[in-house]
Amino acid sequence: MHSQGIILEGNQFSFNQGSRSFGLIIQTSEDNIIKNNEFYLNQRGIYLEQSNQNQIIGNKFFHNDIGIELWSSSTNQVFTDNHFKQNVAHVLNVGGEATNHWFKNGRGNYWGNEQSGFDLDQNGIGDSPIEYKSSLYKLIDENELAYLFLKSPSIGIYEKINEVMNTQDVMVEDQFPLIAKQKGRSPTWVPMLLFSIPILLVGIGRFYNSKRSR
Repeated sequence: MHSQGIILEGNQFSFNQGSRSFGLIIQTSEDNIIKNNEFYLNQRGIYLEQSNQNQIIGNKFFHNDIGIELWSSSTNQVFTDNHFKQNVAHVLNVGGEATNHWFKNGRGNYWGNEQSGFDLDQNGIGDSPIEYKSSLYKLIDENELAYLFLKSPSIGIYEKINEVMNTQDVMVEDQFPLIAKQKGRSPTWVPMLLFSIPILLVGIGRFYNSKRSR
């Protein structure tokens, strides 16, 4: 809090649960580097408020209620090379929209298997942007007691209902999402072949139809 120019690297922030619990608070701070830390089983891994131009790089967020809670009073943060996995919510923007950046030098963040896309050239970066969406920010914005129920099964139902009704909002747009390379993953030509088969079948059908019409 009230810090400038700090490098915070190689720490573990774990087991901070309960009312108003945080792994790390970044408040009224700027130009800090938060690098290669682990955030595990916190109510909120990182809480950002009234802070600008901080860099959040190479951190791991797993099994938190909220990985990063980012208030609209915080702008121009850079998030890159972070890994988000099995959090109730990876990122929540609260209080309105703000301008922050979820990639740097062509590298974004890893969002877990449920958010992974294609990586046909196997360079570890997704071939298309991803959007991470959520509706939980509405509950938190309206009632602080919502934090106490984030691990309730009803929260998952609430998110699924909003997903089906298309009432979720975009929390993050990552232009260069990171894709984990998996052992035994299909060769790069397999997705291309699967994509080409329908086109080939349509072409063959049109060819035979044109012959019959002659």
